[in-house]
Amino acid sequence: MAIDVERSNHYFKVKGALDKHSITEFKRYLNGVFETSTPITICIEDVVSIDQHGVNALTELYRESIEKQKTISIVGSGCKELYQHFRTQNIQALVS
Repeated sequence: MAIDVERSNHYFKVKGALDKHSITEFKRYLNGVFETSTPITICIEDVVSIDQHGVNALTELYRESIEKQKTISIVGSGCKELYQHFRTQNIQALVS
């Protein structure tokens, strides 16, 4: 399944599968996003599936936002793998 990213100012709505087959296109859509808009919101409500490649791509965006001191919000329900990943990362950061 292909991926589609609709942009309205600083709001990005992701539709489709966020996986190894669509990750290059996803990264192209969001390349340089912190230079043109801030804060940004990524809505994953319409993401039908996500694999480790998709989780890693969103994690990279999150880390980039921290490095550049920009605000990013990931909203929407349905991708429990993503939320579990970030929850685990936050716990690991607290323990370290």
